[in-house]
Amino acid sequence: MSDEKRWALPGLVLVGLALRMYGAARAGLTFDESIVWSFAREIQTHPLHLVVRTADHPLLDAYLVRASSLVFGETDLGLRVLHACLGAAAIAVVHRIGSALWGARAGLLSAALLALDPFHVSWSRLGIEEAPLLLCEGLALLLVFRGLREERALHWAGAGLCVGLAYLAKETALLLFPALALGLLLCERGRRALGRPGPWLGLLAALAVVGVEMTWARAHGETAHADRAVGILRASPGLTLKGTSLYLGEIYRGVLGPDVLDADYLDGNAFATHPVTGLVYMAAVVMAWRRRDDGSRILAAVFSVVFLAASLVDRAKMFDPFWWGSLSFLPAVLLAGRLLAEAWPTSRAVPGVVVAALLALALYDLSWLGRTGTRAPRLSRQEWAARIAADGERRLAAGDRAAAREQARQALLLDADSAAARALLSRAP
Repeated sequence: MSDEKRWALPGLVLVGLALRMYGAARAGLTFDESIVWSFAREIQTHPLHLVVRTADHPLLDAYLVRASSLVFGETDLGLRVLHACLGAAAIAVVHRIGSALWGARAGLLSAALLALDPFHVSWSRLGIEEAPLLLCEGLALLLVFRGLREERALHWAGAGLCVGLAYLAKETALLLFPALALGLLLCERGRRALGRPGPWLGLLAALAVVGVEMTWARAHGETAHADRAVGILRASPGLTLKGTSLYLGEIYRGVLGPDVLDADYLDGNAFATHPVTGLVYMAAVVMAWRRRDDGSRILAAVFSVVFLAASLVDRAKMFDPFWWGSLSFLPAVLLAGRLLAEAWPTSRAVPGVVVAALLALALYDLSWLGRTGTRAPRLSRQEWAARIAADGERRLAAGDRAAAREQARQALLLDADSAAARALLSRAP
């Protein structure tokens, strides 16, 4: 291996970490992060006090934020350092997957895309669930491919454990169960693997983690987040643009207005991917369905299951790239890395164009990473519940009963004893 190639991956990881740390140091605390911190701050060892969830998602994020605060301090940056490191770690994982499937060039180009992509940079610099979710998804995919190649049950068990950990970050990881099953059924080695114990051992490992979380949550009188996800999936479907929003969201914002995705992020705290890279990602997925190798089939299946779920569930919300759709992102990045690697030797101009595009993407990141954005207050769970219930009252007075009801439920997730939220819910059933 040449010196250039030997240092390429460490360089990409360091660049990715630097971008995320710079963004973490500059951005104001978002409302989502403040609510996560209101749970994380309650975690103690003396006396022992644990939390079983955050307001919207399972428990992992709260413990990561708490661990980061204990090591790096309780500043906004201190709460985020661990998440930024997990985001940078995903770059190495993506490189390993791409290299194992299609060679070193595909691995490096996939890693470069992930290091610089605005979606991943903007979300993994924040102390919210996307960084651990996507890292765990990447590790699960890596171990699935190793299980197919080496036929070792230990790899499958590790993949299942990573799926379970992804669920502890965000309940949408439940989509990985049907997505990986479809991917295995679509390739010959996957079908053969299903006749051996390995994949089933992985399934048991994943279900064990999910089951422990559900049991613990219910033992504390809480609703498990798996129940919430399944409830949304059971609702009447409808065609939306949520699946494409992650990839074309900036176009939607420009054409339809800046609040079309999520008004919480108007000040630039989080982004969809750049629309040019978004089109490349989607084109790479379309081409993957025409290929017959195991890697392309499995990654295209994971992308498609997540993409369809994001496009069909929660039909009342037309745009939202970050709720259901984020698990489609890593497969798209890997497939785009392969596409670029194949194009690399076809013309002398291609390498220069690709490198120039990556540099432009880095400059684009720097153009918004320095913004402070919205700075949310640091409140306790009870204070947040009171504030959200008051907002629900305003929405009810304006005649928006559905929004008032949702605010009441959100307030009760923060403080189950909130009298204001219960009163609001009784008047907006």
